[in-house]
Amino acid sequence: MKPLPLISVIVPVYNAEKDLPRCLTSLLRQTYSHLEILLLHNCSSDRSGFICDCYAKQDARVKVHHFAKNLGVSVRNHGIQWASGEYISFVDSDDFLDINAYQTAVDLLQQYPEIEAVRWGMQAILPNGQCRQNFFLSFKRGILSQEEIRSLVKEILKGKEAHNICLYLLSTNLIRQHKILFPANLLYGEDLFFTVRYLLCCHKIYSITDKRFYNYVQHLNSVTHTSRTDDTEWYINNIREMKKMLSQQKASSDLLDAFSLKLKKINFVLLYKLASSNIPFSQQRSALRSFYHTAEVRPMIAPSQTEPDTWYRNYMFWLVRYKCYGLGLISMKVLIWLRKILILRNR
Repeated sequence: MKPLPLISVIVPVYNAEKDLPRCLTSLLRQTYSHLEILLLHNCSSDRSGFICDCYAKQDARVKVHHFAKNLGVSVRNHGIQWASGEYISFVDSDDFLDINAYQTAVDLLQQYPEIEAVRWGMQAILPNGQCRQNFFLSFKRGILSQEEIRSLVKEILKGKEAHNICLYLLSTNLIRQHKILFPANLLYGEDLFFTVRYLLCCHKIYSITDKRFYNYVQHLNSVTHTSRTDDTEWYINNIREMKKMLSQQKASSDLLDAFSLKLKKINFVLLYKLASSNIPFSQQRSALRSFYHTAEVRPMIAPSQTEPDTWYRNYMFWLVRYKCYGLGLISMKVLIWLRKILILRNR
């Protein structure tokens, strides 16, 4: 009988003392026990490092690596380098897994040795503790062919399917063979980059998205829910990196068009975040002007022929397309205000 494969679970840890014990407990209680758990302690200012060391003393499968400075998202690349397992799983330190996740995935890998990844579902845990189960996961269950994987990538690029890398059990050999790494210069979108890059290298994967094994804990103060004056620079970096990667992968025009549609949605989110932030209005306007003047972004706000947008998005993009940045921000603030009134009335 073929020996059971070792799974390397890579967990970046940064200021997660509140949620880290729940995360690690969910890993150590997995019904599949042949694991190595790599805790990448990314220079926290709280007790996260101490918690990591405590768990390492309790269980030999836990290995802690402390970093003297914060490496951001690229810390995961060190985990890939140090992984000893045949398969890799990424778990964020504030999230947690169903205890049957790895056993279910390994059973499928042994039953279908040709598959190069297992993809499971997730549910979002909202700040109020409620679960949101309908979470961008609608693709079919079963083996996906290369053509179906491309369709999945297209839906991911459009923003209609979840792009989280934590939803996959991945082949270590495929990652290293194709030199798939997380870009060091991205603040957002690193999961999208890695997931798309990996899937475009696959011939077959198994999808069990009806099994919502991953619990994604949402925080209102997380980096993806707050706004900063340099957000625009990070978004432009994302666009450049993704376009570069898709070009290197010789992606077809339909994938590039799908990415353009996702960027249009991201652009609207940026406008929303800036308008609802506490940043002074003059800085909001300046950030929008610099963002929408770039050659990478400006084509993304043109009207779409393939997927018509809502009237209010078309109106907002019409304003920024004609450089009415102040009016665009004011209109967005009015839209946010009206939305709050509707929410209060429906309570």
